Amino acid sequence: MFSTKVIIQNKEDFLDFLEQLINNGYKDISMNYFESAVSMFPNDKKLLSLIEKVQE
Repeated sequence: MFSTKVIIQNKEDFLDFLEQLINNGYKDISMNYFESAVSMFPNDKKLLSLIEKVQE
């Protein structure tokens, strides 16, 4: 197990990062980020679609 800090400048990059995690099989890791993302962007359509995608 290792820990890495990620610095993301804007919402679009953050959502792209989450999408890349999901597309590359890191659904469990992406779930950790979704908890904070939903509180920051509660009605974002792309974020909601990524949540649906990770639940498949």
